[in-house]
Amino acid sequence: MNKVVAKTLIKDANGLILVLHRSKTHPKFAEHFDLPGGEVEKNEKWPEAAAREVLEETGIIIDSTKFKQIYTKKYP
Repeated sequence: MNKVVAKTLIKDANGLILVLHRSKTHPKFAEHFDLPGGEVEKNEKWPEAAAREVLEETGIIIDSTKFKQIYTKKYP
């Protein structure tokens, strides 16, 4: 079964983008740079998942109704 993942690109007023550096113990992407995000849970909409993941990974609270752009990609 394909998993749905929500990633969030957060840009500040100066155009700087928030990028995370995954820990050595991250189960899939140890020591990789990545955008905040993760799997969409059952019965969860992707904007809610994106906002939840940002909060879990950064402590930043974002409004899930304020996303400006959506991009989708299928992975093999």
